[in-house]
Amino acid sequence: MDRNSRGVLVSAPIGRDGQLTVDILTHAGIRSTYCGTLLEMTPQLDSTDCLVMTEESLLANGYSELQRGITAQPAWSDIPVILITLPGSNSATVKTALEHLGNVALVERPLSASALVSLVRAGLRARTKQYEVRDQIERLNDATASLQSANQAKDELLALVSHELRTPLVSILGLSEVLVRRPNLDAEVRAEAQAQVFTEAHRLHRIVDNMLVLAHAETVGDVAAEPMLLHRSLGQIVHRLESIPRTHELVLTMQEDMPPALGNETYLDQVVSNLVHNAEKYASGATPIMIDARQRCEYLEIVVRNDGQLIPPEAVERLFRAFERGEQADGPIPGLGLGLAVCKRLMEAQRGQIAARALPQGGLEVRLRFAVASID
Repeated sequence: MDRNSRGVLVSAPIGRDGQLTVDILTHAGIRSTYCGTLLEMTPQLDSTDCLVMTEESLLANGYSELQRGITAQPAWSDIPVILITLPGSNSATVKTALEHLGNVALVERPLSASALVSLVRAGLRARTKQYEVRDQIERLNDATASLQSANQAKDELLALVSHELRTPLVSILGLSEVLVRRPNLDAEVRAEAQAQVFTEAHRLHRIVDNMLVLAHAETVGDVAAEPMLLHRSLGQIVHRLESIPRTHELVLTMQEDMPPALGNETYLDQVVSNLVHNAEKYASGATPIMIDARQRCEYLEIVVRNDGQLIPPEAVERLFRAFERGEQADGPIPGLGLGLAVCKRLMEAQRGQIAARALPQGGLEVRLRFAVASID
């Protein structure tokens, strides 16, 4: 139903009653339309607020169609009907209208112009109240749908978090039991099991750390950005990452004479670590992960790039949403989908910028931008 339409439909087939009624209502500032028969009135029910009709109009063609249209109204709707009857009329036609047309007000002729206008305005006020009820129902339905969606998202998140936490825990427990129960295990096998325990523990730590960092960043907000030397800080971060068993080589290139950047070294470490981990998940084969840092005009820029599968450009922005995971041929990429969301929030918190683009040949390139720190 059109929320902006406020009008009255008039049907009075005898003489000039219909047009006179329209003229009276129009003069009173009430938009009204004359319908020669009820057949003309019925298709307009969805865009009207009140019906004015005479007893004679009920005998013309279209009564059954009007009755069906009024019966089909939504639950909140009860269009006011003003039925003008003959003096002392108690005809079967009027009784049928009272029974089938819903919200009917009877008024006998003769009827003054002021009385007609008063009745119609009362009907329009009642219709306005119905619209308010409709809007409240819609808001309630929207709120209910939002709650249901949030509840479903919560259940899906709990299932995802449980799975992602349980997987490394099961691996750690299983390998630890083997190491404890078999002290004479072959040295090579033992070293491999210990390395796997370390890898799974690191994975578990990263999941929990990302969840805590994201919650903390949302609560605390921005941090004080301070000058930091990317050449030193980024070099230390990559060196630490290289000390952890990896599936892809890290290749770092940096401009030698970069000025200090304005940011937060702790957040920088978290962002670069997440980008490298994300690149490893999506990188193809044994291709290296490229990390480059250099000055671009008034910015210092870090680029993390990996080769991999083709990513639709429209899907790139979604990767920065929390719990959004990319797809592989066999299903979603493992993980919570927090890595890039954490990166985005941490870059915003230190007043930096982050952007990503899908590479034409496949893979992803993520750019971090920091303002150049002023040196007094």
